[in-house]
Parts: sequence; C-alpha cells; structure tokens
Amino acid sequence: MTHPAPQAQSHPMPVVKIRTNRQVTIPKVIFEALNLNEGDFVEVSRQHDAVLFQPKKLIDRDINEALADVEADRVLGPFNDAQMALTALKNHKS
Repeated sequence: MTHPAPQAQSHPMPVVKIRTNRQVTIPKVIFEALNLNEGDFVEVSRQHDAVLFQPKKLIDRDINEALADVEADRVLGPFNDAQMALTALKNHKS
C-alpha cells in the first residue's frame, strides 16, 4: 500500500507528548485555527499510520427530528403571539 508523500510545511509541525491516560494537548495554533473550545467533541480515527482528530457537533435526537421536520416543511408558523399559535394548532389536521 502506498501513501501520498507528506507535503512540505512552511513552519515546523508541533510535537506533543502523550500523557497519563493517553491525553494529548492540541497545540494552540491548531486549536484556534479550527475554532475549537474547551468541552467540544472530536472524533478520533486512524488514517493509515496517523491519528486524525476531527471536530464534531453532537445533536440530541429530539433536535435532529425537529430539524428533519423543518426541512420537510412539516411545521406551522411563525406566529406573532401565543393565541395565533393555539388557533393554528386547533385548525391543523395531522
């Protein structure tokens, strides 16, 4: 199996140490370039002989279902007030 040749870097690549419990610190320049924040999730995978950290956003199942309803145009509204929303719900046929 052949792998693409590494691209020349204009700056030396940061080297980090694997610490207790396999913890790795993401260098600040990379952390900021990817707009990461403390507490964010990353997916970790193996790519040939390298480790790839890919930022991930986790979405609750309920939110994911709601977004699918919006995309499929299964929503009512917007409404100017609660009374308008209640009237629309009463008149809506599932």
